[in-house]
Amino acid sequence: MRSAAEIAAAAMEHPALAEATREEVVQALFLRDRERLPDPVLAALQRGPQVVLQAEKLLEVAKVLKVANRAESTTSLGLPVGEYHALRTAVDVDQDMRVPVSVRPRVDIGTEAVIPQQGGIQVDVTALDKVRINPRERTVTAYCGASCKTLLDGVRKAGYVLPLFPSIPLDFSVHDVLAGPGTLRSPRLSPADAIRTMDVALPTGDRVDTGRKRVSPVPVGYAFHGFLAAAGRNTGIPLAVDFDLLPKTKAYGTFRVWAEDGDVGATLQAVLDTDVPALRVDAYDGRTASVLRGPEAPPAVEVTLAGSPAVVKASKEILVERFQKPPGKMDTVAGLFEVRREHFLKTADRLLRNLIVGQAAVPAADLKAYLDTLGERTRPGLPWGYFAALAANGTVLVAPHFEESRDRNRILTMTQALVGAAEDVGASVLGSQLAPLLAADKRAGARHRFLARVRSSLDLAGVLEPDDVVKGF
Repeated sequence: MRSAAEIAAAAMEHPALAEATREEVVQALFLRDRERLPDPVLAALQRGPQVVLQAEKLLEVAKVLKVANRAESTTSLGLPVGEYHALRTAVDVDQDMRVPVSVRPRVDIGTEAVIPQQGGIQVDVTALDKVRINPRERTVTAYCGASCKTLLDGVRKAGYVLPLFPSIPLDFSVHDVLAGPGTLRSPRLSPADAIRTMDVALPTGDRVDTGRKRVSPVPVGYAFHGFLAAAGRNTGIPLAVDFDLLPKTKAYGTFRVWAEDGDVGATLQAVLDTDVPALRVDAYDGRTASVLRGPEAPPAVEVTLAGSPAVVKASKEILVERFQKPPGKMDTVAGLFEVRREHFLKTADRLLRNLIVGQAAVPAADLKAYLDTLGERTRPGLPWGYFAALAANGTVLVAPHFEESRDRNRILTMTQALVGAAEDVGASVLGSQLAPLLAADKRAGARHRFLARVRSSLDLAGVLEPDDVVKGF
């Protein structure tokens, strides 16, 4: 068994799960249930990448993919003799099947896969941390290993404004937010609209420069660009990306509106009703406030403004008029992403001590209903909080964090609560590999057996899909 599909098929054909719903199969696989899974499946679930390669150039990532597809020899990686032989032995490069390749995330939150990568190579892109401003095109080029904080600091130091931010204040890499556990957001536009071009290594190892405004000397896929921006995590490895920048400005400020009676949802709606052209809008409860702003910080909504001095001044006056009567309901703070790097990393580390299993994309008007439902679905007495980031079209990306240990039982329980609450209010869940598989499907087992019979009747000789891929189950 070398693929997730084969492992799942073997599990569903085992007698202990023959009549199980899809959710029950997923739970058994995720929890490594020894009572319901056969030994070969359990062994496969313990596997992971066998080799970690540190890439120092973009070309090296593409080369790894070519080696995995037998398009190039392992000698092209330029490894020392000892490492070269170790690589060939560890990843089974002489086998007929392609070698799986993944990118190591910079920030690893509780979004583990149900079925881990089956051997192969994991690429560490930490060294690919280059950020370059192009004033002529008014863009910034960021390599996949660059941290988003480094990217934002570099843009701001040059006097420009990047209209995108991670939806959780963690030290994600550019790859994390394009094709990993993170997400980009902006109240002004969708992330795809702010991306000028993407240099992507496809699973075959070929590189494609996708763009919408600039013709490049390498192959260009204009229609492919939006698809990659939305689904890059399943299509290839984004190596570098060019983001459009807003014009230079020195007018910048973040204003914290205190949530009256702790009702963050109502305060957020009041902020949205002012219709100020915000660069970023963040909301959080009291527990999260103590992590981000200190022990005495109140639950609040933070509004970050950037633009021409006249626009920022007018917007500030609107906020003051609405929220500083009576006094003390609004104050000025350093933006969560504008603080010094050392402070940002300490805050991110404190937030990561909690369990984060994904985000819910909720209409802003339904934020309170979603939070109430999530509270009903969590274990009584469990401390938890949330960070909410405003995205385009009035959607709020809500990232709950729980004071739980990071074991698989807790991750499963919290993800089930996240999914259930989202379904109750018609929201969707992002950033979780487990969540899409948890919807109950009582006919999954019967459908799988029916398709297996159809396959066998069409391929009696077992040529197209040999039977031995699930031999013994």
